[in-house]
Amino acid sequence: MTSGFFKGDDESERVWRSVQEFATLLPEGVVVIGGVAVFLHVLSSKRSDLGSEFTHDADFMIDRAALGALRDLYQVTANRRLRKYQVEVSDVEFDLYLESQHHLRVDYAEVAMAAEEIAGLHVAHKQHLILLKLAAYEDRGSSAHGRKDARDLTKLMVLSSSEPLIPSALFSEDDVILLHRALEEGLLGLSRGNLHLASRLRKEAKGFLSRISRRLRRV
Repeated sequence: MTSGFFKGDDESERVWRSVQEFATLLPEGVVVIGGVAVFLHVLSSKRSDLGSEFTHDADFMIDRAALGALRDLYQVTANRRLRKYQVEVSDVEFDLYLESQHHLRVDYAEVAMAAEEIAGLHVAHKQHLILLKLAAYEDRGSSAHGRKDARDLTKLMVLSSSEPLIPSALFSEDDVILLHRALEEGLLGLSRGNLHLASRLRKEAKGFLSRISRRLRRV
């Protein structure tokens, strides 16, 4: 694990240490999703124009073996209404989505198969994160969390602009419409009035969206 990978404020570094502790104890069967995953992709890309926004919580997809091992180490609480598990690691709350028992759009097996290793962590692929983030963005709308979802989606689209589409990232026409909306909202936050930056990021993100549209037309 690369301890010097991330430097931030005291609260962010506390969450980052908890994420590292969690991943070290359970190196297999755990994939980072959510805002921490977006942050890690941006940081590893070294794209300073995308900014770096850490989050004060963390989300993971896990398999059954990892959940069993976790119960031997921590008190794990089932949230049946939201179809997830929750655990505190060094006073930081984590949300855990168990394979085959969650409401997320992508299966654990597909996420785990396409995951990338960043700073010693298994991190969900950018295109899977886009699908997972879309639902949150749609639900949270124009709230502060929704605006961060829009920025995260914009960053992921930009970072995916030169990558081939992966077969397990199944986008729909409705997804493309929602992503265009998220892009314009996300650019407002990322560009901060810099029209040149907004134009460049929009061009990159729309390259990704165009490839999705071309694939949909072939179906």
